[in-house]
Parts: sequence; C-alpha cells; structure tokens
Amino acid sequence: MRHRKKGRKLGRNPKHQRALLRSLATALLLTERDAEFDDNAPKVKGRIVTTLTKAKEVRPLVEKCITI
Repeated sequence: MRHRKKGRKLGRNPKHQRALLRSLATALLLTERDAEFDDNAPKVKGRIVTTLTKAKEVRPLVEKCITI
C-alpha cells in the first residue's frame, strides 16, 4: 500500500531525483531572469519543456523559493 508515501520516484534513485528536481527548478528560475537579458530566451517568461509528472513534482519547490 502507498499510504503516507510523499512524492514520486520518477524512475530514478534518490540522488538522481534530487539532482533532477534541483536542475529543473534552477532552469525555471533562470529562464525567468534570462528573458530580460537574452535574445534567445523562450518567448514566454519562465517556461521550460518537461513532462507533466516532473512539473508537478518541482512546482512546490519553486513556489517555496518564490515566496521566500
């Protein structure tokens, strides 16, 4: 049973999960910043290409960083 199991495994070991989420959060925050300075930045500020599952997993991390 899956009771009280927080988060998703994403098919990776714990160190790889942490590195993946950290890099996704960093990429998202940097695209927000780079839109002001870089001509090759995405057309929409703060947009990265990823899967829905990864986006759902990284969302709380990014929201915490923004509210701090």
